[in-house]
Amino acid sequence: MQEIELDEHIEAIVTPQASPMRSPLFDEAAASRVVKFHASMEQYKATPLANLKGLAKKIGVGSLHVKDESYRFGLNAFKVVGGVYGLANVLAKYLGLDFETLDFEDLKAPEHREKLDAVTIVSATDGNHGCGLAWAGKELSCKVAIHMPKGSAEARVNALRELGAEVFVTDLNYDDTLRVVIDKAAKDGKQLHVQDQAWEGYEDIPNWISQGYMTIAYEALNQLYFSGDKAPTHVFLQAGAGSMAVGLAAYLTNVLSKNPPKIILMEARNASCYFASMRKGEAVRIMGDLETIMAGLSVGEMNTEAFKILPSILTGYLSCSDQMSRNGTRLLAAPVGDDPKVVSGESGSLGAGILYHLMTNQHATELRKALELNATSRVLLFSTEGNTDPELYDEIVYGAR
Repeated sequence: MQEIELDEHIEAIVTPQASPMRSPLFDEAAASRVVKFHASMEQYKATPLANLKGLAKKIGVGSLHVKDESYRFGLNAFKVVGGVYGLANVLAKYLGLDFETLDFEDLKAPEHREKLDAVTIVSATDGNHGCGLAWAGKELSCKVAIHMPKGSAEARVNALRELGAEVFVTDLNYDDTLRVVIDKAAKDGKQLHVQDQAWEGYEDIPNWISQGYMTIAYEALNQLYFSGDKAPTHVFLQAGAGSMAVGLAAYLTNVLSKNPPKIILMEARNASCYFASMRKGEAVRIMGDLETIMAGLSVGEMNTEAFKILPSILTGYLSCSDQMSRNGTRLLAAPVGDDPKVVSGESGSLGAGILYHLMTNQHATELRKALELNATSRVLLFSTEGNTDPELYDEIVYGAR
């Protein structure tokens, strides 16, 4: 394990690639079931894969593609693909249905109405996961109650309420808000807790949610293939609890097993639980306010199911300043040459900011070499959200900072 402190913006841990864990949860057969389920939804459509040729040339990589999740189901963020798949599994179990043959429309059948009217879907969220559940709840005419941490953006609170969810903003950080929801759901059997976080005794649902994210990577690989581009050599994935990261990383490692990409995990500095855990050699919980502009990454505790798999897959762990996010948002908003513009929010833009910093910083030679980032690298990034906090987005893109 090699630890590198690049500057005030990036600390890195680089680990040699061992034999990656090939989890059947995230193999091609599982992905096929997930994609088939999503395709059963009337609103389903693959999100764009932006080919940033100009930016790739400018920073000195072979190619750069960005999966733009701001187009996902009209919700401006990625999490609905995981949340709706996890929720469908939960409801199928509750209704006694066979999920192997289930599609989304089956859940709308009139014979299920009375049982669904009796329950409430509950969760903790910074916004995007909750929006996915609220959207699905509205489609299925289910009650949804969402708990959000202190400091949640008003725009995200309003978006949830517009989707019909009941919203409670706590005076706690995300992790402690989650504990409130866990306690309430444990005391009320009519609350179906659908959470993209795992802990002892709560594993199936977050694994279903992580499986749901495979659709994003499945689409990206197909889009690369049909455009004549090669598979990525490097994939940068942002992580809060790690539910999305494990779904994408494990799937890509499985399907590209003959030549797996180097996968690098990115975290907000004040909530970098994976980075801290690798440094210490055991699971670490980050305490405190977890202050960062990257609301989707403001999580101090790892998804325990993700942590069982990710260390065997990842090549690097990056703990990053908010400035990397700001730079990424601006880069994607100001395309080079004929590159398409990507509207990327503060959690979605981190990869672009980091990649630019690594490839243009004269002090990053050691880290670039350790990650084998060079002019032949084919980089894949995931912009997980658009401007879900419009005020912050405008401040970053058009403000003076």
